[in-house]
Amino acid sequence: MGVMAVGRDSLVTRSFLGANTSVGFYSLFEEFAAKAGRVYIVKGGPGTGKSSFIRKIGDAAAAGGYDVEHIHCSSDPSSLDGIFVKELSLAVCDGTPPHVMEPPVPGAAGGLFDLGRFWDENLLCDRESDIRELMRQIKVCFDKAYRLLAAAGKLQNALFFSAAECADIGKLCATTDKLIKRTVRKTKQQGALCKRFITGITPDGVVTYNDSLTRPGIQLIVISDEYGLSSLMLERIREQCLALGHNVTACYSPLIPDSVEHVILPQAGVAFAVSNRWHPLETERYGRIRIERFMDREKLRARRVRLHYMRKTQKELILEAVEDLREAKRLHGILEKHYIGAMDFSGVDALCESAVQRLLP
Repeated sequence: MGVMAVGRDSLVTRSFLGANTSVGFYSLFEEFAAKAGRVYIVKGGPGTGKSSFIRKIGDAAAAGGYDVEHIHCSSDPSSLDGIFVKELSLAVCDGTPPHVMEPPVPGAAGGLFDLGRFWDENLLCDRESDIRELMRQIKVCFDKAYRLLAAAGKLQNALFFSAAECADIGKLCATTDKLIKRTVRKTKQQGALCKRFITGITPDGVVTYNDSLTRPGIQLIVISDEYGLSSLMLERIREQCLALGHNVTACYSPLIPDSVEHVILPQAGVAFAVSNRWHPLETERYGRIRIERFMDREKLRARRVRLHYMRKTQKELILEAVEDLREAKRLHGILEKHYIGAMDFSGVDALCESAVQRLLP
């Protein structure tokens, strides 16, 4: 989760709960909502002001001195899919496709804000054929992007297993155990797991919000790894630190969404993070582990040409997928204009002001 200071007394963190991955769109929203407390869902079509509605509530919370997490959209990082105010156990999220959501406990601990009540249905009906065609074209773009990412994911798995054949996995695990023992102490609490993406494959390229990894008060241990073997270390760190009673924020790969890329332990003041060509981390100020120290150099040298080819091909596939996501975003902008022209935004603004008064102390 990247960090932005807002005023003097609040902090805004940035993350993704949805990702464009090798298995299609992957959502953490449902699991997030189940743990969030009060969950309010914003409904409405494209261009109806959902992101601005959510952002205004987050800005009001930050102005009140609360720390706010901004949940960005992987299809447009400048847009918000949600906000979370941990101190208030308050989440406000976009509940439209591809992450369709409902409040887990409607009425008692959350509810709905329907922005569709402020559109002119007659105007939208007149534009139905154009809207349907744009939606079809956008789906085609995402389908193409996900096919490319699926191929890139297969190459990532091939890279992992090819590199693993050169690695001393026992040494890697033993080093991980020593690292945990040196940096993390057992607590009397029960650890809880928080799942996020801080890297997304987006129309703006591969976007990473890594400032929370490098913020003051966090000892950062960087693992330099171009093969994915660090996931073995990080999964071990995640499980052992949970068993030691620590709250663990595990950040997953946007390409292989069950593979851990970073682990943040706020109680211990330490984070373990991967640095690679997609999200490089400057390591001069931090501890660093090179994953190649666990690999047989002769075996690795014999495979370098093959491994280089797989990485190069994978990069081309991901960049092609980014182009399809960019085209989907362009088409979505045209789609939004149909709805913008049919909206009564004065009604949306009034509802937002009412929501701020209702949700924040």
